[in-house]
Amino acid sequence: MMGEGISISTVKIGSARMHIDAKVIEDQVFHSTDGDAIRLRELIKQRRDTELQANTAAGHLRQEALKGQMGLLQRQIDNLMERMGSHISEHYGTEIQRLSSAYVNVDDMAPTEIFSLPEEHVVELEDLANSLLEALRSEHQLEDIKRAAVLYDHLLLLMQYNKIDAKRFSDAAADLQQMLNHILNDQSTSSDELSISDVERMQLRNMLTAGAVKDKLGLARLIRAMWLKSVRWWRTRNGLKLHRSITGRAVKRRKK
Repeated sequence: MMGEGISISTVKIGSARMHIDAKVIEDQVFHSTDGDAIRLRELIKQRRDTELQANTAAGHLRQEALKGQMGLLQRQIDNLMERMGSHISEHYGTEIQRLSSAYVNVDDMAPTEIFSLPEEHVVELEDLANSLLEALRSEHQLEDIKRAAVLYDHLLLLMQYNKIDAKRFSDAAADLQQMLNHILNDQSTSSDELSISDVERMQLRNMLTAGAVKDKLGLARLIRAMWLKSVRWWRTRNGLKLHRSITGRAVKRRKK
């Protein structure tokens, strides 16, 4: 159907495979024109008919004979189903491989290999943490807080896989966490100065607790959500002002 002038070249990254479920095998059994599928449907019909006969049989010996026949049919069904399932599982999800004229499978990179950093990169992260801490000690700029939150979240990720430098990452992350906690709990720093509401300040404090870290809820993700929220508010505010300047009418916003 592709035509002689069409070819496919495929590069697959990683060793993951698609896993088949019972619904796929069931579809193959009841809709495929394959010989095994046709034979399986016949066996299922025979078992159903035999079961009906056993339920209506008059004599005990007749019932026992039909039950024995049902057991034999069931074993044949199970064996055929197992063979079909193995065949389908082996070839399921490999259609692109069979269609490809060139197919290359590239192995996954181990996380420990990806996150094992050379010494100069580890030093760079430590220097970045120190520079952010120094900046935040003198002034609580929102951009610096956001950068510190992103770096803190990144260091937590590195510690999961890079066990060699985990202690150094842990020290830097602890210093950032302490500084962010100090800023968020400092009563002398108002929410207006940080553009963070009291509710968001409370959420950030919860994010910095040990329980939130275990749940893999990154502080950086919350900061990003807060930033997008403020951007939407600013754009909405400008849009309302522009509408009022053009039409002379203010837009009434519905109360939630």
